[in-house]
This record gives sequence, C-alpha cells and structure tokens, in this order.
Amino acid sequence: MADLRPSVGRAFYGQFARLRPAQAAAVEACASGDDIIVLAGTGSGKTEAVVAPLVSRYLADLAKADRPVIMYVAPTRALVNDVLRRLDGPFDLLGLRLGARHGERNDLARASKPAVVITTPESCDVMLFKSPGLLSLVRAVVIDEAHLLYNTQRGLQLALLIRRLELLVGRSVQVAAMSATVADAHALWSFFRPGRTPRIVEESSSRAIARTIRLGWTTQRLAQALAGIRRDRPQGVKVLVFVESRSECDAVATELSQTPGFQDSVFAHHSSLSRDVRESTESRFQELRSAVCVATTTLELGIDIGDIDVVVLWGRATGWQSFLQRIGRGNRRNSEVQVICVVPEHFSTLVPAALGYQALMTQIQGGNLEAASPLRLYGAACQQIMSIVLAANGGFVRLRDLADIFAPWPHLTSSVVELVVDELVYHDVLQRHPVRTSSVGPTQEAYELVDRMEVWSNFPLSAREVTVFHRAQQVGRIPGRNLLRLHVGKTFAFGGRRFLVEQMRGDRIDVSTTTAPAQVKLLYDGAGATLDPTLAEAVWELMVSGEVDRDVGSPERIQTLSLALGGLLGLRFETVPVWRDPSGCVHLTCAGRRLNQLLAVWAGGDRAKAAELTVSLPAQLELESIPTEVAGFGDLLSDVVAAEVSDRTIFQNLLPVELLRAEALDAWMKTPAFGRTLKRLARSALVEIVAPVGVEWRPKNSRRPTAPA
Repeated sequence: MADLRPSVGRAFYGQFARLRPAQAAAVEACASGDDIIVLAGTGSGKTEAVVAPLVSRYLADLAKADRPVIMYVAPTRALVNDVLRRLDGPFDLLGLRLGARHGERNDLARASKPAVVITTPESCDVMLFKSPGLLSLVRAVVIDEAHLLYNTQRGLQLALLIRRLELLVGRSVQVAAMSATVADAHALWSFFRPGRTPRIVEESSSRAIARTIRLGWTTQRLAQALAGIRRDRPQGVKVLVFVESRSECDAVATELSQTPGFQDSVFAHHSSLSRDVRESTESRFQELRSAVCVATTTLELGIDIGDIDVVVLWGRATGWQSFLQRIGRGNRRNSEVQVICVVPEHFSTLVPAALGYQALMTQIQGGNLEAASPLRLYGAACQQIMSIVLAANGGFVRLRDLADIFAPWPHLTSSVVELVVDELVYHDVLQRHPVRTSSVGPTQEAYELVDRMEVWSNFPLSAREVTVFHRAQQVGRIPGRNLLRLHVGKTFAFGGRRFLVEQMRGDRIDVSTTTAPAQVKLLYDGAGATLDPTLAEAVWELMVSGEVDRDVGSPERIQTLSLALGGLLGLRFETVPVWRDPSGCVHLTCAGRRLNQLLAVWAGGDRAKAAELTVSLPAQLELESIPTEVAGFGDLLSDVVAAEVSDRTIFQNLLPVELLRAEALDAWMKTPAFGRTLKRLARSALVEIVAPVGVEWRPKNSRRPTAPA
C-alpha cells in the first residue's frame, strides 16, 4: 500500500485488511512502467491488481484528461459491462470518469469523455479508424483474459492495434495482461509484444480439487442429485453447470427447471441469448441463495456471479485451460473446490470420456501443462491492412509504411505484405495508385465492408441470424437455418424455457411460453472443442499405469467401466491395442482426432472413422512405416489441412492460398504432442485384444468432414 497513492489505495482496497500477494507484487511492477503479466487464479483480484497501480501511476494525467489515458480491453461485451460495474465504485471515490465503448454502448460520444475506457478489440479498431485523436493521450493498455486472445486472429488484431497506437502517440505504451491459465508467459508476450520483456507476477492457487466422476447420467439423474444437495444444505446452495454447446444448454436448463427446490431459480446463459436476458440472469443468480445456472463458455470468464458452491461439468474433458477456468468459479471462500464431472448417457463414448477426466486430474496435479508456442497468423494482418488503408480517408498508403507497422513480427515481412496486397487487389477490395504503384487505396467494395461493419471483425463467418421475441421483448438470436425446421405451432427449448412459435416474419420469430415438450431441437453453428492432444496422451499413460479409479457411480456403471477396459490396462507403453469390429480394425492410438484423421488418410482409410482415441481402418496399421514427424507426411498433410472444417474469417478467405495453408500448417508443426505420439506409434507393436464390450470407443454416426467452399 505504501507504493500506491493513499487516495487510490483507499478507493480500491480500503475495505480489505491486506492485499493478496499478486496485488502487492503488481503495485511495484506497474510502478516501474514496464510491461507486466499477472497470472493468478479466477477470483484472485487480478483486475484491481493491475488497474489500481496504473491509476496511481497516471493519476495526474487521468484527473485532467479530456479523453482516455488508460484503455482496458476485454474479449467480450459481457465482460466489458461487468468490469465497468466492478470499477465504478473506486472511480467514483476518486472522482475519475470511467466509461465503455462497444457495439451497444459508446461513452466516448459523451461531452465529458472517460479517462479510462473499457472496450473490445473490434471497438478499439473502430476508434483508431474513425477517431484516432481520441486515443492520443493513452499511456497504458490492459488486456483482460489474455489466454482467450492468445494465438487467435482477434489476439493478433489487438497486438497490431497496440502497435498502431504507439506509432500514433509517438511513444511506448505500457501494456499489462491478466490470465488465470497461461503456461508460458514469455510465449504469450512474444505473440502480443515481440521483442519486449515483461515483468511477471504469478500467484499459484493452493486450493484442492474434490472431484466426483459420474458415468452415464441423464438430466433427470442430475436433477435428482442437485435436489439431494439442496436438501442437505438448508442454508442454500449455488450450482454452476457448464455444458459444451448452446443446444445442450437449452436442453439441460429446461429439464433442470423441474428440479424440486430450484423451481423458478434455474437459468441458462449462452451467447445466442440477448444481452438483457444474460444480464438479468447474472444479477438474479448472484442475488439468490439457492439457484442453478447452466452455461457455455460465456461464464468461464471473470463475470461476477457471486460465490459458487458446486461446479458441474456436463460432457467431457477437453483440456486443462478450460477445466481450470471453469472450476475456478467455485468455492472461492474455501480451500477446496467441489466439482462433479458428469459424462451424460447420450455420449456413445462413455468410458473414454470418464478416463479423460481422470487423466486431466493427473495432468494438473503433476503440473504437466504444456505451453502453446506463438502461432504465425496472417488473417488478422490482412484485416489490419484493410483497416489502415480505409482509415486514410480515401488516400493511398505506401507498402513500406504497412511493412513498418508489421516489422516486430518476424513472419509478417515486407514480402508477405506484398503477397497479401496483391491478393486484395485481385479481389478488387484494394487498388494500386495509377502512378505510384507501391501505394494502395480502397475500392468501392472496400467501403461496402465498412458499411456492413465487417472491416473490423476477425470473428468466423456465421450463418444468417433470426431474432426471437416474446411479448415484444428480444429473447435472443438463433442461426437462420432453423427457419427450415420451425413452423407456427412448433415448440422448442431456448434459454431454459419452452416456447411455442406464434408467428414467423422474415428474420423475426414471435413466441409464447409453453409447458409442452420441445418438438424441435435448435441447430447452432460451430464444431465444438476437440480433445487437447496432450490429454489424449495422458489417457494412454493412465491406462498403461493401470491406476484407473472405477468409482463412477452405480454398480452397473462400475461394471460397464470394468468390462470396457477389459485387457487394456497394464499394457506396455509402446504398444497399440487393436480389435475387430464390423467396419474393420479399431486401433487405440490415443493420438487425438486430428492426428488420427491424418493417420487414416495415410493408411488409405476413411478419415470420418477417426475419433479422439481410436482410428478404424480396413486393415491393421503398419506401425513401423509411420513418419516420426508431422512434416514427414509431406503433401498428404497439406491435403488433410485443406480439407479440415474451419469457420474462417472474411479476411482469411482473402489471403493468398499459400499463406492460408502456411497458417494452418504452423499449428500442426507447433504441437509437440503430435511428434511425441508419432514417435511412440512408430516404435510400438500391435497387440490384438478381444473387442471391449458394453461401450463404444468412437462416436456413432460420425459424419465425414467437408472442405469449406
């Protein structure tokens, strides 16, 4: 506290007896003016740890500024709004103006502009495009939930925007980032700030994880369990249920709304619901003593919904980052996190999913959390070229000036800029100057991107959306392809409630509530998360060790697990179990879906029959012939990458094909688990076993992935 200005210390920490370790360390680090990364668990006060010392450092500038001095960037509008609410009190006490800028709110349009603005990467881009003078006083930038932007197109967009901001103001800007789940802080910074060395503040979490795994539960069984927990805790209980998709969220929340003890206090939270609905859910869930909220990734972030007693993970484990983010929401006041990991009955791969949770716990307890290397992305660079050129107000921009902006990133060379510009000229969104051909300007097609608000977006392309209204109030937006399935009189579940279609008009559906069963299951875009390849490795190591916990629920489920594991436990590490089924030979490679798809194509099989842990082929794999490095697959790898389903952004689709392919291949080459798994498989021996009984090891009705148009 001695390093903070007294007024700032009182405003941010006056109600606390002492600072947390990360908060105390961040004060000194921020005071130095260096870049800083704060790594601490969810709910550890990272926001205050960064904002308080920055406010203290720049307090004189903030007090007299007529525009932002600090820019706080969050990955979602919901988080922007939540941070605004959390910081409103301290800023009021200090007499400083705080505001937000995103697609639904623009406090920079006020006469008295905020000294600190909270925004998103896209709105930051809009500010630099339309009103760069508003950012001329910025001294510091905060990146919240940095792990969500790392190695993404939106993350590179933000990194390039910070670079543009520094060139605009003519000085270095102090950058602070926060996250609860980053394995390598230096790798993170080489993506956002290449060539800069940050100060790193790290506070490790000491909370134990009390986990329970339950195999093959239905939503009714989950409802019974939650009702039991509610009866055992008369003082009240808050339950946060994480699911893997919006359709699952709708279905589970609707079913749980019938749970005794929780009627009228079961909520749904996902991105297709309207902002009003989500904010109402957040506030009501925080206020109630007993409630259940079913959510997708939207509540993985640090949105304040109060203390959670029990976290339920409904589905399967996919990787350590998501797992730690989700369980970090629970039991913040206690030294132990209560987690129930549920593998739903409808999963055809019950046993692999149950093993995934056990292997994940082994990974986390052993500290085997592999860091992702910075990726060479090009899509956001293409987008920034368009943004920079359009910001020139009809003028032409020299390619040399574009190359200077990208210079800190080794892969964004002047030759890459030339390639991208050539492609943009070919697509008629840029044009070369008729005399100075080394300069480019916009075309009419480029201005149409501005009119459609697409020039600032690095979100994947999505289908047309339709707005759902109940009593003239917007409930949310759903993908337009549902129009072919919904008709007047049909019922569907959405946001934990059942609705009856009353009227359909163009891009609008009017509904009333109903208690009738849902007849139509809504379809949403997105393929869902795939298994982290390091987790696939960990599943194999778990089986080799033989230390599988069979306490997964009822005696019937324990027997299911035992029968399915059969002769799979205690095998040597360098073996590959194989068994026969009607479609051929099933190989338990534990390689992850993407690598198994490559192996399937290499062996002349059907890539649609590749799952996370198994690959099914007409004949047995010739293990000794498998390349021991990803690059060893040569052109075959390029063909597989080209056929992968990926929802690209507009600007990825405007890249030269060689850069689009290089971007995809880079992710393969920088996944160490792929190389380790290939070496293991090449050294292994096939072991024929009797087909495991009582469970599927690969999803039923697998659909063949198709190449995007």
